[in-house]
Amino acid sequence: MPTRLIEIGATPADTPRLRYGTDLTTSVPYVVLSHCWGGEVPLRLLKENVDAFRAGIEGDMPKTFADALEIVRRLGQRYLWIDSLCIIQDSTDDWQREAGLMERIYENAWFSLAATGAVNSFQGMFWQRDPTTIPPLEVRASWRSHQTAKYYCWDPDHWTKHVDDAPLLHRGWVTQERVLAPRILHFTKEQVFWECCSLRASETFPRGIPNNTSYKPSMETKQLATGLLPYRTPALQRLRLWQEHVRIYSDSGLTEPQKDKFLAISGIARKIGPPQDYAAGLWKSVLTHQLRWSTGSGCSRQREWRAPSWSWASIDGKVFLEIPYERYLENGNRIVFKVLDVDVELASADPFGPVLLGRLQVQASMLQAVASKSDAFAQGPGPVSVWLNDILGFVKLDVGAVGERETLYCMPLHMSPPHGHLAMYGIVLRPAGAKGEFERCGVFHISNVKPTDRWVEKASESLAKGVESEFIGPAVGESEGVLWKQYNLTLV
Repeated sequence: MPTRLIEIGATPADTPRLRYGTDLTTSVPYVVLSHCWGGEVPLRLLKENVDAFRAGIEGDMPKTFADALEIVRRLGQRYLWIDSLCIIQDSTDDWQREAGLMERIYENAWFSLAATGAVNSFQGMFWQRDPTTIPPLEVRASWRSHQTAKYYCWDPDHWTKHVDDAPLLHRGWVTQERVLAPRILHFTKEQVFWECCSLRASETFPRGIPNNTSYKPSMETKQLATGLLPYRTPALQRLRLWQEHVRIYSDSGLTEPQKDKFLAISGIARKIGPPQDYAAGLWKSVLTHQLRWSTGSGCSRQREWRAPSWSWASIDGKVFLEIPYERYLENGNRIVFKVLDVDVELASADPFGPVLLGRLQVQASMLQAVASKSDAFAQGPGPVSVWLNDILGFVKLDVGAVGERETLYCMPLHMSPPHGHLAMYGIVLRPAGAKGEFERCGVFHISNVKPTDRWVEKASESLAKGVESEFIGPAVGESEGVLWKQYNLTLV
């Protein structure tokens, strides 16, 4: 049971009021509301009005809230959970406690009522619409070699345009709410849509939208949450779900990203893997791959620290994670660094919650190169073509662009294949201040390189002459098979 619920009453004349779960003698079914706050602050529960709300929530409610009360009442239910009315908004302690319960609040609800088409709490859930556009276009056709048949003409983007691209789905918290709720009823501007663990449907297609694969990770993770997809599901399959959720979540908006970045996806993380494998948004079991996440265009990193630079959660904007495919190492690929230790200091007892510090100790090679922009490729939003000494490579900084004659410290992560010409993939670092400490600032990729190329020797030599004495300690070994010096580095 949630800590608080809104009791709506049996008739529209009844005044809704705030009820504490401890006031109820038994567990009761309830509905949750997913909505956009928008720029205007909706009616809120505050320390000063808790007692008044328990007596009755008087005055004009935002239209979305009023519509939600009416829908729940017509469906024969009495209790509704709304975040702004059931969490004390000016109490940090109450907010943190309730945020930790969000997973259970949504997955134990009868269903989620989603104001999918509204950009704020004042637009409501009912829209003026043309009912003639609801039924699908039906066509009867006859062929010489076949009997007369009936066909439906439909838009294959029916769900995507009206649900996935709707305002609500661009809210960061909703990524998690959508996965955890067992059933969702979407009120869009055009019609009502609904989804559960096994079906996506609409007024146009009440028995299911044909060939709908939109947001499949939501359905599969929902099955994990409800037990329909066994917890013993292969780890890589679960991590691919995480990869897709992070891509969608990172491209959504959070009103307070500094506070909510980890919390707003923690419920999904709990369904994906065990807490001991989780490290600031990444998974230790596949850290050798996930360190090479990349950013989309227009990303930023706030000055106020939120996450270690090696975590995608340090970035505001769309992020793409890397997940190894089956038989990755068997197909001639090699990992050329070692993770020695992962140290994440949590802000609370929640292993999936905010972090205070994150240090990653690795043993890896480091190649120093001076970048100069190549005329061969125009600079665009993707990786920039640059000369790394004498080899043409591609660099994509997490934030900003590569500067002319900028010194880059490239840490190789993977190579494939280990014979003949190879491709090298890794991350770009910059010194973080203390000796041996570096921050991640991008990714790099070089194709058609031989392990014995002069470029590698030159990059390694330049590092040994300059950087080794200034930024890092002496080499501790060599990378197997390529004779590059390796160092103990700390990524922060």
